[in-house]
Amino acid sequence: MEIILPLTQDQIKWVNRLTILQIIQKFGEISKSEIARYSGLSPATVSNFSDALKREGLIDEKGTGESTGGRRPTVLTLDEQRHFIIGLYISKYGISSCGMTLSGTVIDEDDLSLFGDRSGSRILDNVCRIVQEMLKSFSGRLCLGIGIAVEAEPYGQESYLMGSNVLIRKQEWLDRIHALGCNAVTIELKSNAIAISEKLYGKAKDAFSFFVLDIGEQITSAYYYRDGIVKGFNQGAGNIAHVRVSNRAIKCKCGKTGCFNAVA
Repeated sequence: MEIILPLTQDQIKWVNRLTILQIIQKFGEISKSEIARYSGLSPATVSNFSDALKREGLIDEKGTGESTGGRRPTVLTLDEQRHFIIGLYISKYGISSCGMTLSGTVIDEDDLSLFGDRSGSRILDNVCRIVQEMLKSFSGRLCLGIGIAVEAEPYGQESYLMGSNVLIRKQEWLDRIHALGCNAVTIELKSNAIAISEKLYGKAKDAFSFFVLDIGEQITSAYYYRDGIVKGFNQGAGNIAHVRVSNRAIKCKCGKTGCFNAVA
């Protein structure tokens, strides 16, 4: 959902709903009163949204907590049995896939090596096949979303370049995957995906801002600030791979010389 200020009533409801889910995901088990304290929402608002999320099967009750003087509070937790998320990591060598619960527990994973034709269309065909197989494998669960990380570099605002000749057109990929029956699809550069993962499930859960440096076949980086990745113009903000660090005439594939990526 695109957020444009001032917020509409539907956007406010969406933000409140997401806030409650994120707090439950972060703590694992938490009472409604604690959610109200951490979120700043009124107890009545938390109760109404929690009841709706429970009806949808996104959260469940898990016993009662310790009493602080009144009746024992009901403890809420994520429902790990009725939903799942698909994660894909794509490089020029292969595709790694996993199915996971809302709390980040992996319930299935696989790897596919890519040989021969490594064109963008061929890779997309394999991605769609993997998604179809996972949706079929978990037909008893509802897929809440698909996250795709690509080991590539920005190529304009809506495309990525993998290696030297594989162009990934973001909208084409979204259209193909949406047609499989899942509308919540996110495609990110590998470094951005790492930052998002650290924020959701890793050591950066409580960080307001942080920087990720991914050192692999190439050097990539990402900057997370407040509520998301800072991308800037042409998705280049926070990416230090092509910062010039040497006067030596070391040629980089971007056309310049002395880039951090090429020197390293």
